[in-house]
Amino acid sequence: MSIGAMAAEISADLHSLVSATDVYRKIITAGRYHREKKLWFSQRTFAFTLTQGKSAYSLGDGPPLGLTEIVGKVIYLLYGGSQDDRRSILRVPTAEFERTKVWGTSQSQPTVWDFWNKQLRFYPTPISATDTGEGRYVADLGVPVVKWEGGAFVFYSRDQLHKLTTTELDAFDSDLFNERGTYHAVRQRAMYLLYAETLKDQESANVALNGWLESVAMVDDESEARSAGAVEIQGSILGDGGGGGLWGYDW
Repeated sequence: MSIGAMAAEISADLHSLVSATDVYRKIITAGRYHREKKLWFSQRTFAFTLTQGKSAYSLGDGPPLGLTEIVGKVIYLLYGGSQDDRRSILRVPTAEFERTKVWGTSQSQPTVWDFWNKQLRFYPTPISATDTGEGRYVADLGVPVVKWEGGAFVFYSRDQLHKLTTTELDAFDSDLFNERGTYHAVRQRAMYLLYAETLKDQESANVALNGWLESVAMVDDESEARSAGAVEIQGSILGDGGGGGLWGYDW
């Protein structure tokens, strides 16, 4: 479902008591709250060849641009890129990673990693130009951005590089608005924000809040259930698109 379609539904429920701009703003605010959550359909796999002598990898420089967080505490290192020779690299807290780096700048096969300031960092510094890093990550599902400019609210694309026209905003779509559970979660949170902040109707806001909490609980339960039987990454069908049943599910 597009943002425009959801906005039309909400406006109808509220009998058009709030402006279209307010409805769009609250939908986007609610969507951005949920866009980086660890959902069953927002998890992907990455695989990229490490660079000899390079310890920090920015998004797009190996790790996918849409990466918001890495799932779990393990990334696998494939020696020479071989699926038959994989070893675990463990995540350590950033403070511990920084202390480890102080020990020196030795080059070897990495044993620890952290994800900080949108960079995936390894230590020791990779010594091989053929080893591959594999892992699972949460993908940004994509939601527009709202800015206050020139005395009015303006809507931008998720990368904030393009100002959206009304038609483009209406047509904007995302898995968040199409999966049943997250659709209800986003919709209920938007309703809650409209009742609480715009209409100042606390009684209705409380009802919407309870509906949102129920939706979130259902989404969390679904994600946990689908992830519980997931197997570790294996095989060579990797990439930025997920799917392929890598975890026992056709995501």
